[in-house]
Amino acid sequence: EVSEVVTRYEDGTLDIRIHGLRVFRILDFENPAPGKLYAAGAVSLYPIPEASPAVREDLIEAVAQLYKLLNTPIKFNPDFPQPYSYQVAHGIGLSMEDEYELLTLETEFERQEYLLTHLSQALPVIENMERTKERIRMNGHFREFGPLNL
Repeated sequence: EVSEVVTRYEDGTLDIRIHGLRVFRILDFENPAPGKLYAAGAVSLYPIPEASPAVREDLIEAVAQLYKLLNTPIKFNPDFPQPYSYQVAHGIGLSMEDEYELLTLETEFERQEYLLTHLSQALPVIENMERTKERIRMNGHFREFGPLNL
């Protein structure tokens, strides 16, 4: 959905802001579309996410553990209508490739499983890094050791 026209150019082109309403897969893409000044393509819509899918307690706990380790307040709400996987995916250290792979999963259950797998691998590494940082601080060689950049 077009939410704002940012700039109008003399040749008729526009810079626009959009708001995504649904997850979709691009089947065909042409830039520009034949006879148009803009890109166009064919898409396949993913199923509409469940209105209030059940959020697995172990995923909520894993996300809470991650944010506690990073000493960062949690900004996600499992009761919010948007599927929890979409809320947390960008904030748990997924690579761009992993975020894309997550978007290819069609159900909330599959996405939550994917995030749990990622967190089960990432949390031990982060815990070890945080312990190492603390040991470095304790031996007095570094006055300040910056936050972990995921």
